[in-house]
Amino acid sequence: MYHDVIPLSPVIAKAVRRLPREETEARDFRIARAFHPSANKTVLPKEQWICVEDDIQYLDPYTELTQKEWEEKA
Repeated sequence: MYHDVIPLSPVIAKAVRRLPREETEARDFRIARAFHPSANKTVLPKEQWICVEDDIQYLDPYTELTQKEWEEKA
């Protein structure tokens, strides 16, 4: 998922900290699963790839909230 590999900025880092525990665990699992084939110099089987249609932008609500708070403080 795109939000699993988005570069961390202060806003993104705070948004990630706001994720519910279940979403954080799922995110950590996806990241670990992605790194495993890379470390072994293999490719993730095609049936485990995520389609664009299945890519949920789960971080957007938390990013928007964090961005609004930063703008209000400025």
